[in-house]
Amino acid sequence: MTTRPQGPWVKKLIIRFMTTAAVPDGGGVADAIKWLTTPGMMQSAARNATVLAFEAIDAVRSAPDCKWTTDEEIAEQIVTAIEDKVMVNRLDRG
Repeated sequence: MTTRPQGPWVKKLIIRFMTTAAVPDGGGVADAIKWLTTPGMMQSAARNATVLAFEAIDAVRSAPDCKWTTDEEIAEQIVTAIEDKVMVNRLDRG
């Protein structure tokens, strides 16, 4: 695995992937506690989340109309889109 710089937006994207591992769809507090207390689970999730984050960044970068050039710019766009979608979903639920 190659090492790539992880600025603040890339780290936020990695954390987004990690939270999905910690509390999957339909999961709850028990899943988070198990994730936090199982030896090695957090480290494994961090490695997997890092791979997923850079795969997502590379996928966006490979789009023919991509106007962003750095990992940080692309990660910012992905995280912002996720946050916007989460906010819309919360507003829809009332």
